[in-house]
Amino acid sequence: AVIVVTSAASKVHIITSLWLNGNTAAAFKFQSATTDVGTLFIATSGVGMVLGHNDHGWNRTTAGQSLVASAAASGSYSGWISYITISG
Repeated sequence: AVIVVTSAASKVHIITSLWLNGNTAAAFKFQSATTDVGTLFIATSGVGMVLGHNDHGWNRTTAGQSLVASAAASGSYSGWISYITISG
């Protein structure tokens, strides 16, 4: 697991868009600390996932918790994430 956005007191992180790709088929999870907030599946090597811009957000963390990402299989992953941080 990797912390994508660190926690801040009383703040909520909201994913507004993302692009993700990997060299292996795997489920890729986003978590608020240890609670799942969304799961993406990378179907095959080189075929990634795109979540276009969503004004209301795709996923959000619990107030005061970090946004964490983890892959179900070892491999190499790349991508970007767009998010906003608001008061919880």
